Amino acid sequence: MKDTNINSCRNCGATMRASDKFCHHCGQKNTSGKVSMGKMLQEFFADQFHLDAKLPRTFWVLFTQPGRLSQLYFEGKHKSYFKPVRIFGVAAIIFFALVVFRFGNEMGRVEFYQVNHDEIKAIEQRDSLNAQFRDSLASVKRQINTDQYNETLDSTFAPFTADLDSLLQDSFQISVLNFVFFSTQPITISKRDQFTLTDKELIQKYQPKSYLDKLVLKQQLNIMRDMRMFVGQMIKNISWMFFIITPFFSLLLKLIYIRRKRYYVEHVIFTLHIHAFLFLLFGINILLEGYVNSQTNTVIDIVSILGSIIYIFVAMKRFYQQNFWKTFIKFWMLFWGYLLMFLLFLSLTVIVSLIIF
Repeated sequence: MKDTNINSCRNCGATMRASDKFCHHCGQKNTSGKVSMGKMLQEFFADQFHLDAKLPRTFWVLFTQPGRLSQLYFEGKHKSYFKPVRIFGVAAIIFFALVVFRFGNEMGRVEFYQVNHDEIKAIEQRDSLNAQFRDSLASVKRQINTDQYNETLDSTFAPFTADLDSLLQDSFQISVLNFVFFSTQPITISKRDQFTLTDKELIQKYQPKSYLDKLVLKQQLNIMRDMRMFVGQMIKNISWMFFIITPFFSLLLKLIYIRRKRYYVEHVIFTLHIHAFLFLLFGINILLEGYVNSQTNTVIDIVSILGSIIYIFVAMKRFYQQNFWKTFIKFWMLFWGYLLMFLLFLSLTVIVSLIIF
């Protein structure tokens, strides 16, 4: 649907010439106000992601010239590329969407609680019918009262007289984590108890040692009952973890390059671009792994890890303008510092997820 030229702006009322494409006062496009469905969808995606030449241009520089995007930002080239926070957010959305897409179907394999619960319910219903059959069979055996016929009846109808208790004698073990002493307390729980007792009854029966152990056991049982929801919550929490870890990673860079007299915000921008690249790289990794065999998966993982190491090293050398050996030493300082920081934040994220689930 083509826009109709008018003599005044529909947004602010400023006078416009018929040839004007945009209002000189507020910047709105010269339009009659009528918008087609296609135009509306185009404007929506443009507002959300700015799907114009900036997106492919930004991704191209991000992938092919490590550290260059950060340099361009501080050279004042803000309009030609995605802003650092936006490219970080878009890359994170793409990565975690691919994670959910790739592993969403896998969650069905670990939802053993629902599978076992449904199976046991079916067994209980069958066992109720079999109980009536067993009573009738026992009555017949009493009336016949002949060992030869009784043995024949038992062997013939044995598959239909299985007791539910024999089917529920299996058990599983939960290792209850003690976050105070960094130890575990193994607790063996029978399937019958898991599916027939409430959380309170389970805790009373198996008696964890402390209040914290009781809380952890209860949460672990909740997770087993709805593994898919817990994993979904974990993915959401980990995505927020990367936002939270960004300023700490930037502070680590500030300390490593403290003699370079750079502003803290420069390290923040560099951090956002590095994480954006890693999100996109490992997002592609996850996507490819869904369509190749296990041996190729291993090759893809190795290439991704080595590629990320080389990329970060080159980005540091280009952005901070230091020689090879200084960059090499600082790279490994950054690597081990970030690894410890990542493990700490990941542990805290897991603990918080366990508590609030």
